[in-house]
Amino acid sequence: MTKQTQALKPGEIKLDLISKEWPLTPLGANKDPYIIGWQNKPCSVHEIEAEILTGQCKAIGLLSGPVFNLPYGLVWVDVDGPSVYNLIEGLADGEIDKVLPKTLTILSGKIGRERKLYRLDREKHKHFVRNKYTWHAETEKEKLEILWKKHQGVLMGLHPDTEGYYTAQ
Repeated sequence: MTKQTQALKPGEIKLDLISKEWPLTPLGANKDPYIIGWQNKPCSVHEIEAEILTGQCKAIGLLSGPVFNLPYGLVWVDVDGPSVYNLIEGLADGEIDKVLPKTLTILSGKIGRERKLYRLDREKHKHFVRNKYTWHAETEKEKLEILWKKHQGVLMGLHPDTEGYYTAQ
């Protein structure tokens, strides 16, 4: 989303907020990518619009990893539960607001769950040796995930259990 001042309401889709260069994938009703081989077949905003018109696309996923031939990549930091904040502060030995700088943050409406998007300069891509990193928090089924290549995070649209995804203020 290129216009940080505009917020998304739950479930809202505003294609004009999406950067034209971002690799996207359409998602079904259960947050699932439905295009076969989606990890290697990113869609444009125009292609996503066509998928929405078919009625099958209920949300939009943003692929993480290097962005085409541009000098940066996108990485998702997925906070999946309230106890994950303590985990992050312990791992980073610092306060949450300092170790996870302000950025585009997508919320689902579930308490303690958010996904933060960061832009990573190309020279830092070498630090990712895996496509996904996972740390389990104190509470069962709560975890921190860092998503790199071959993963996606929901950017906007419907959520199967809440009113939908929206941006943090």
